[in-house]
Amino acid sequence: MNASLGSLSNLTAWQYLHPFCVLIFHGWVLFREMMAMFSGFVAFQARGSIGMILLVLILPASGCNRNQEGPQLAKVTGVLTWNGQPVPQTKVLFEPVSNAGPSWGTTDGGGKFEVYYTPDRSGAAVGKHRVQFQSMNSEDSGGKEIKIPRKYTIGAVGIEVEVSEGTNEFPFDLGKSYQ
Repeated sequence: MNASLGSLSNLTAWQYLHPFCVLIFHGWVLFREMMAMFSGFVAFQARGSIGMILLVLILPASGCNRNQEGPQLAKVTGVLTWNGQPVPQTKVLFEPVSNAGPSWGTTDGGGKFEVYYTPDRSGAAVGKHRVQFQSMNSEDSGGKEIKIPRKYTIGAVGIEVEVSEGTNEFPFDLGKSYQ
């Protein structure tokens, strides 16, 4: 059996259908925006109502339901620092090595974060992950901008960690070097 087909069979229906659900949702939003631009408000409301009814009927039938089972998740929290100083307003991405989807979080003023698999499901898939970061205008306590090293940014190698069952706490100090 082909190895790539074997790994695809381990995906859940949600993992197969999630990209299509996102496309359907974004297509619907784009359609509504275009209709608002090119037609009157009353006509838009009528078309929007019919389209919304169709969307409500079609999405559950297509399997775009967030209540479906996904991968086994474990709680993941942590603190992001730069030479011991908290790094606020930074996206934290836990990208699994397995076929599960990624988990995201954003640091608060103290550099603390918690990651979410979906907006209503906290945690990350159990297993190995590459952790990557994206700055959103982070400054240290002195007002100096913090530049995240390229090797830790989204799309780069990142930092390898193992998420295990239960609660996981990951302190990351980007001022030091990781393997």
